[in-house]
Amino acid sequence: TYLASDFDLENREDRVTNTFSRTSNVYDWDSDSYSTMTLEISCSVFHLDGPYGSYWNDSVYGFGHEDNWPGANWYRNQWDNLYNDSINWILNELLQEEGQDIHEIRVTCDPYYASSVNDGEFIHLGDILVPAGHGMICHYNPQMYRNIPSQYTEDFPGSFGPNYMVSVYMYEDERYAGCGLPHGDGNSDTTISLFVEYSDLGLSYANEYRFYFTYQLVEVTNGELA
Repeated sequence: TYLASDFDLENREDRVTNTFSRTSNVYDWDSDSYSTMTLEISCSVFHLDGPYGSYWNDSVYGFGHEDNWPGANWYRNQWDNLYNDSINWILNELLQEEGQDIHEIRVTCDPYYASSVNDGEFIHLGDILVPAGHGMICHYNPQMYRNIPSQYTEDFPGSFGPNYMVSVYMYEDERYAGCGLPHGDGNSDTTISLFVEYSDLGLSYANEYRFYFTYQLVEVTNGELA
């Protein structure tokens, strides 16, 4: 069993305090006119104290559908009260961006965002050591389920199920490994590593995780069953 607090990324905290740059037409009080300027903005604008926490907490459901998400409207109101018109305009414009533009902002500011499988944003669950002379076989791939409290499940602590499954990946010598064939060459110790993708965990709305994996060690010679 795992809790949400058991998972973290090295750069997660940085994404709250990072900064990003934006170029826009900004009102210059000295010249009483608008001019093109590049401003450096703190990611803290997406992590204001309030009932919704981080703006990105509900990004799975709310992002791209801000009009239907009360938290986005709350943030808009806060920006309107806290920042000048130029910053407020930039932030509201930013939320309409798509593709690479918003991708770069989320990589910088969103602690829940895993942009691609190549970003190293995987959680290492642990290793299975297969001793020399043995191989590991399994009938089913590792499975992890998350418990998501809601108005329908909050009274049922055991609300884990297939709809809440998190994919678990096995690797042997940095190559993907699946069930079926014995893993381990029989000549030396072999390490099977288990990972989950950070974005699959849904840390913003799940509170407990259960991991299941059954495997068997068998004798092997040169990678084949003895």
